[in-house]
Amino acid sequence: MEELKRRVRKYKKLYKTQKETLKEVNDQIAQATSHAALASDHIKTLQGQVNAKKKMKDGNGRIIHIGSHIVTSEEGLEEAQKQKEAKEARVQLEVERAQRKEDTQSAI
Repeated sequence: MEELKRRVRKYKKLYKTQKETLKEVNDQIAQATSHAALASDHIKTLQGQVNAKKKMKDGNGRIIHIGSHIVTSEEGLEEAQKQKEAKEARVQLEVERAQRKEDTQSAI
């Protein structure tokens, strides 16, 4: 009987120790997960900055905004036409999105 009590105490102690260890491990996992999420956000920000610098270096990131109707250079005229087409495409996409949203809401 005495040995049975000793074993019970031994296993209770082991259980308590393992439970505490498990709690510590879970806390470490939670900290690592939050740290990884923050690091991921920071990396995304840095990657965006690097990509923006590459775009500017390649010359693809330069946008010429033209507000006047008279353009004297051929290159400026072409750029103005491209910007006008891009703006019209964006407006068309917005109209289509609004129409789809309205259609889905009316279907419900």
